[in-house]
Amino acid sequence: MDRQNNIQRIGILGAGKVGIVFAQLALKAGYEVAIAGSGDISKIALSVKVLAPNAKVYRPEEIAAHSDAVILALPLGKYTTIPKHTLANKLVIDAMNYWWETDGKRSDLSASDVSTSEIVQSFLVNSRVVKAFNHMGYHALHDESAEPNAKQRKAIALAGDNEHDINKVSNIINNFGFDAVYVGPLAAGAILQPGNVLFGANFTAQKLRATAAQLHELLIFSTSLLSLTKPNPQLDALQAHEWFKCDNNTTLTLMGNAPHEIKPSTIENELNTFKEFVQLESLGAQYTRLIRYGSRAIGVIWIETYDTAELNGPSIHIMIGDKKFRNKGVGQWALERMLTFAKNSLHYTTMHSRHLSSNAAAAQLLQGVDFKKSGKPYLDTNGLTWQNVHKINL
Repeated sequence: MDRQNNIQRIGILGAGKVGIVFAQLALKAGYEVAIAGSGDISKIALSVKVLAPNAKVYRPEEIAAHSDAVILALPLGKYTTIPKHTLANKLVIDAMNYWWETDGKRSDLSASDVSTSEIVQSFLVNSRVVKAFNHMGYHALHDESAEPNAKQRKAIALAGDNEHDINKVSNIINNFGFDAVYVGPLAAGAILQPGNVLFGANFTAQKLRATAAQLHELLIFSTSLLSLTKPNPQLDALQAHEWFKCDNNTTLTLMGNAPHEIKPSTIENELNTFKEFVQLESLGAQYTRLIRYGSRAIGVIWIETYDTAELNGPSIHIMIGDKKFRNKGVGQWALERMLTFAKNSLHYTTMHSRHLSSNAAAAQLLQGVDFKKSGKPYLDTNGLTWQNVHKINL
């Protein structure tokens, strides 16, 4: 087995048919396996011994201590019984589905356009959730596993928000005997659920990827999955670091930051920035909201309440950090809602902003929500040319 990404031990919560299949696949791939059912160890010990020899049986609250990654193979309706405190900082693979026959009629789990893995992530707030394995039945998982170069090897789709975790789960999928096909952020996992297009898909990687691509514009960039929320420094720092680590400072430069003003992107630096946002809001100096696609932070928008040497307050500023979400209408969507917040909650009637004169995209974005030029272009102390704009009668 390829030991890439430091996953040596697989934990499984759920010892039913699909949980046993996961144990069999993991053992065959060379992983150490820990498995737990929902009750006493004695209830599953014999079946595990017979069907998945060498897998070790534990209580649910013990699984995390014996695992590098944990697969959820429970009925979805039982997700709140998961011992979440034990899974803090753990990679969690959500293979659960909603079945009303098993889970009961649950309006909170049955919306076809909402990824239930986002609900799981909201519950496991300190874990890192990736959706995978849920679209293929347990018989196919058992029977279709094949070597990497096998003809017509089948594929498993996965959805998640963190690149490193996507790579880790992709490696697990490959070791289990399937090609891995990434279909988008955690929110995009809705297409893999019962009642949606890719549920039940037993395809090769080529066909699975092509089918997902047909849905790309429909789902991946649907504004119905956008929201504005206050910062969560611990989680958002990780995603902000993902925005900037391979960006070569392009984004911050376009926003008007001079090279000497840009700090290296580290998780610690991003964490300090988000903590500062929270502190500034407590002082009434700045109101910051993360632009989210599902649970994933894709940008940030903020209002500064004070005057600066170059710009009157209040002023609004925006950055779409995740490049995949640019030129999709996200900026206008966020500006419209933040301006509504400024009017209704902060009781502002006028809003100011500015953009680099050379940044045509920023100028067009602000014009699209009725900002007008305010004065002539000017040079700042770094030699950059700016254009101030304003919007009256919010």
